[in-house]
Amino acid sequence: QFSIEQLARELFVDPSNLFRKIKALTGLNPTQYLRSYRLANAKKLLKTTGLSITAIALECGFSHHNYFSRIFKRETGLSPSDYRSRVRK
Repeated sequence: QFSIEQLARELFVDPSNLFRKIKALTGLNPTQYLRSYRLANAKKLLKTTGLSITAIALECGFSHHNYFSRIFKRETGLSPSDYRSRVRK
């Protein structure tokens, strides 16, 4: 599982400095940025592949497809399957 501390260690920077840099560059805290990145990737996969919702959730780093579906709907207003139907028309 990804963490800001793990990323900071790999980049050889202090976690609090990394947090501030990400916030300054994106306007989002690291958790929000990661979720946004994962959802953007999920949207791409929903549009361009026939992978199942569960497979897409796991591929994008979500631990469970129900959590993925709930977050996806909260952020987009559509379930993953409804989103797929709309973008493929």
